[in-house]
Amino acid sequence: MKYEYTFRNTAGDYAQFYLGNTYHSMMAAVNVIFTAAMIALAVAKFGSFGIVARALNIFGIILFPVIQPLAIYLRSMKDAERVNKVDTWIGFDDAGMHIRVKDHEQLIRWNDFYPIVKRKSMLVVAPDGIHAYILTNRILGETKDDLYAYAAGRINALSVHKDGK
Repeated sequence: MKYEYTFRNTAGDYAQFYLGNTYHSMMAAVNVIFTAAMIALAVAKFGSFGIVARALNIFGIILFPVIQPLAIYLRSMKDAERVNKVDTWIGFDDAGMHIRVKDHEQLIRWNDFYPIVKRKSMLVVAPDGIHAYILTNRILGETKDDLYAYAAGRINALSVHKDGK
């Protein structure tokens, strides 16, 4: 096996994944614009607001920078409790990705792979387009870039052969 990892994702790992999805999309721009507009409204008119309007304005200001990440973390805690009952073992070699959870073993060959997503804090491996494995920097350590290069090379080499080029 070229690369092997035994892990159990934490609530923090899931939160990183969900927050990354949120802030790598158009939703991030909407969140920033909405928050900036609420701050501008507070600066311009807060003194003339009644108590309800002030409360709504403060709620609007903290909605995306405070409440949304907190809600995502609470969701992540539920996911970690639901999914992570046992360790997952993943190995990568020339045949593909080997997965073992309890007594269930599976090999997903490189020619069945979807591209691996590389983020600053993790690799997201979705070998069959349905299931995804979140491999954070905590799990991968110093091998993250090497694993990504190896897997991307194997996937790209096979996609070239599929296309006949």
